[in-house]
Amino acid sequence: MKVDLFQARLAYDLGSGEYNKMSPNFACFSPAYVATNEDVREVLRVLRPASGARVLTVAGSGDQALFYKLSGAGHVDTFDITFNAKMMMDIKTAAIGKLPHIEYLSLLNNIRFSRDISNIPQYKQIVDYVPSDTREYVHAMRGAHLVRGGMLDTVLFKNEYAKIGEIIKEPFNFIWTDLGELSAHVTQNYDQIYLSNILQYNAQPQYVVNVICDLMTRLNPGGKILVNVAPWFDGEELVAMKTLQQKVEQANVARVKFFQNNALHMCFLEKR
Repeated sequence: MKVDLFQARLAYDLGSGEYNKMSPNFACFSPAYVATNEDVREVLRVLRPASGARVLTVAGSGDQALFYKLSGAGHVDTFDITFNAKMMMDIKTAAIGKLPHIEYLSLLNNIRFSRDISNIPQYKQIVDYVPSDTREYVHAMRGAHLVRGGMLDTVLFKNEYAKIGEIIKEPFNFIWTDLGELSAHVTQNYDQIYLSNILQYNAQPQYVVNVICDLMTRLNPGGKILVNVAPWFDGEELVAMKTLQQKVEQANVARVKFFQNNALHMCFLEKR
């Protein structure tokens, strides 16, 4: 899908630089997160992707894809509703191996507050390695604050950054779509699918069941779908996940499991 830069600029108040309050919270050009607000390291310790695993993950801030590659995943595809997620992911993958770790952190910190990413010194050092559609978008969106969130305590540690610099050689494939339409755009099977906490924003039981069951057709036997991860689950979310559990276990096609510790709650499905 080609980026409509005119529509993208309409999504922002270029006087203040902020995303328009009348625009949907999550949409084609809504702000992306600078860094994940999830403990992806802990999530992957639970999901235990096998070496060489094929993975489909939300792009988010780009961190999920990076941590999957660190864990040994062989192939990682990404998706998101907003192009800004691809932007953040592309910037990170371009920076890795090109900037020292301290400059990588400075780049992310500068993006947090910037209304002109193209003018950030560290970005200028890597701009030639950024995919052309993202490079054009960053240039066209000068004046807009394209990100949300600000904590950088979940990004790559120095040793992780050094290791992944030897792994990442090209940008991640990106599917630009809403979660509800994702299965229609997927053309291959995966060992793991990582949905983050997207379903918190539409926890209607039938919607959750439909989304997960559609995606399960693209899951290899024994594969896993991360249905939801959050600091806690509320009542509506639990009803949706329990409904999913009942449906798939009655049909004997998968098991739905729950995990929690003092930092997070997780729900994931494992295909039989």
